Amino acid sequence: MELVLIFAFILTVFIVLMGALSTQFSELNQEKDQAALDTLAQVIRNEVFLATQVSNNYIRKFELPSRVNGRQYTLAIEDGDLLTIQNEDSLLSTILLPVIVKGGFIGEIEQGQTEHCITKSQFDGIRISKNQASIEPNLTDSDADGMLDIAAGEKFWVYVRVNCLENVKAVQYILQFDADTLTFLSDQTLYQKDSLGQFVFTTENPFFISEFDGITGRAGTSPQFWDPGQGVLGFIFIAKESSSGSGNLARLQFLAKEAGQAKIAFHPQYEDKNLVLLDKRTGKETKKGLPPSKIGAEIMVQTPGES
Repeated sequence: MELVLIFAFILTVFIVLMGALSTQFSELNQEKDQAALDTLAQVIRNEVFLATQVSNNYIRKFELPSRVNGRQYTLAIEDGDLLTIQNEDSLLSTILLPVIVKGGFIGEIEQGQTEHCITKSQFDGIRISKNQASIEPNLTDSDADGMLDIAAGEKFWVYVRVNCLENVKAVQYILQFDADTLTFLSDQTLYQKDSLGQFVFTTENPFFISEFDGITGRAGTSPQFWDPGQGVLGFIFIAKESSSGSGNLARLQFLAKEAGQAKIAFHPQYEDKNLVLLDKRTGKETKKGLPPSKIGAEIMVQTPGES
């Protein structure tokens, strides 16, 4: 009986000690996780501070870790100047940025989605972007699933945007859209200055510097990839001077003609020709330096009066 009591006492002490050690170990890991989040927040703040100290037309690429201390995490910029980083255990790190910053990060950082850039320009200010190309509608209404809404019979714009490009003079891209639901109406190439040196389209964050007037550059449709009736749009831009950073290449106008779900995307069947750069030294197409991912747009066209 005494042996049983002694064994029970020893077992109880062992369990208490193990529990205490486990708690200490958990607290230590939590402190390490918090320190790692705080360090990453400071690194990003330093990137923003560096951008405030340099002149316009600045671009710098940087990699984010796919995990912080082995854990998944998300980043966000709230109100333009409050950076928040939260890991999968809900540990949170916040830091105030030195200036208002536009843009943001990809939602959950994963392998292959870690490259971002920070840019600074006269019209766009300082922006952080995921290294990607995207199609962004100028719509704000959305349904419960987060899909953008528009009523049949209404017109809307989408912007074709690229982020984190360096020394680009020529770009080609090919889009695909649902021709049963949408009708393509027109396109507008975006640039900072016209042929007279006057600033234009500055509120729409144009990527290219100068107008494509046939002398300083040309822009237009790509006949090989042009069939709006079948939902195919191809465009090509060749500029006289190179541009760097992030911005919009063009805006395209569509008519929502029929109710239903509609997609506008970089055409998947022309991956080898879609979103390519032209190497001005060799005259050959290249994908070197292009964003690794391309994000399309999904729109729900509603019957007029439907909520």
